[in-house]
Amino acid sequence: MTFLNLTPHPVDVLEEDGTRIDSVPPSGTVGIAAGERLLNVPPPEPGVVYIVLPAITEASEREDLVSIAVEEARRSQRGNVQTHVCYWSAG
Repeated sequence: MTFLNLTPHPVDVLEEDGTRIDSVPPSGTVGIAAGERLLNVPPPEPGVVYIVLPAITEASEREDLVSIAVEEARRSQRGNVQTHVCYWSAG
C-alpha cells in the first residue's frame, strides 16, 4: 500500500489503535473539492491511497481517499500545524 499526501502538511498514518503505520510528507500537490468536482486529485490507481482534506472525502465516494483528522492536528507552541493524522484500516 502506498500513501500519497495531497495536503499541505506532513501526515502520520495511524491504525485505529493509534499505532503509526507511516509518516507521509506533502506531495507538493494539494487536492481541492469544487462542489462535486475534485481538482488536483489523480484518478484511482491500484495500491495507492490518497490522503486528502475532509472536504474532498465529503464530495466523493471514492474508496481510495482517506481524510485527515483535523481536530487531531499536532501543533507547535505558536499554534501552527506541524503534523496531521489520519486513520487507516486495511480491513
